[in-house]
Amino acid sequence: MSEPGAGSDLAALKTRAVEDADAFVVDGQKVWTSFAHHAHYCYLVARTDPNAPRHHGISELLVDMTFPASPCGRSST
Repeated sequence: MSEPGAGSDLAALKTRAVEDADAFVVDGQKVWTSFAHHAHYCYLVARTDPNAPRHHGISELLVDMTFPASPCGRSST
């Protein structure tokens, strides 16, 4: 759940997930927990309805950490 500048305050959640066919396209940044790079799956909390009130329109997605687009443990620089 944690994000830079927001911590674990879900009302301040900025990461978005947009449904695209049978998947979600996620845009945002998270701060992961220790040993996340060893996990096979993790959950991701993202805003899926930007028009909903601050504490609504939020979904939890299960992410396959072996998927090539999962940047866990890799530097983006």
